Amino acid sequence: MSVFASFRWFVLLHLSFAYECGRSFEFWELRWSRFISNEGNSTVAPAFPWFAALQTAGSADAHPFCGGSVVGRRWILTAASCLQSVSDFEIVLGLKYMNRFNPLRTTYRVRRTVVHKDYGMMGSDIALIETTQPIGYNRHVQPVCLPKDDSNLKTGLPANTTGFGVKESHEAADHLLMINTTFRDVSDCEGIDSNGVFNASHGSNSILCLGTTDKELCHGDSGAPLTRKQLFDISWQYGIASMSPKCGDDIGHPSVYTRIAFFCDWIDESTKGEVYCQEGNSEDDSDV
Repeated sequence: MSVFASFRWFVLLHLSFAYECGRSFEFWELRWSRFISNEGNSTVAPAFPWFAALQTAGSADAHPFCGGSVVGRRWILTAASCLQSVSDFEIVLGLKYMNRFNPLRTTYRVRRTVVHKDYGMMGSDIALIETTQPIGYNRHVQPVCLPKDDSNLKTGLPANTTGFGVKESHEAADHLLMINTTFRDVSDCEGIDSNGVFNASHGSNSILCLGTTDKELCHGDSGAPLTRKQLFDISWQYGIASMSPKCGDDIGHPSVYTRIAFFCDWIDESTKGEVYCQEGNSEDDSDV
């Protein structure tokens, strides 16, 4: 590795800590191992320490019914549709594998939920969950950054989402999965909702449309964060998994995500300023 390249990574490592969000320590450890020994498994996916699993309370072995993201010391961001038919659930953080001993997982009880008042009639598939206790940050649990502006997004740009949703084999995933996807024109998502029809009156400004050629969102993936890694290798959440055709029936069909930037004021007001959108999500040559 050249001196210039080494210096670049040293600068990026330190500048990344100017943000109190969007950092993946496992990602940096992978980069650092490559810097030191020029080794490292290129197939290792970067960690997603902000991923939150929504799980039925008191059932440690229950499969997560939805996903979410850590956005503050007491706050989880998810889809409003995830909270419509549940009464008693908890938040599990640091979860990567199901049915395995996992000393890194932590569970938080729910104090209250905040569902957007326009959910249903006007789309707005977004909700916040407040935990009873402050969330402890460590290398396995970190908040993700929320962008105030998403005008940098262009059709064809890559992004990814994570979740424990049903796999193509129609079996529940036993580990956290990542789906690589790309931004598409919003008009491509006309005709999609939970029943296969997207109502344009919901407002195209409040959604993002993404598609992939091999995998789709499936049962259990709703609420999952849609992220891009950008300048200084900071991850920004641009969307929340909302609607998709029936999984496995139409691979390659686009999926609908709730657009974070459209709801920044609502997030700020609902958390009384504890969670807010930030600037700084500039593009560079980083991976997603």
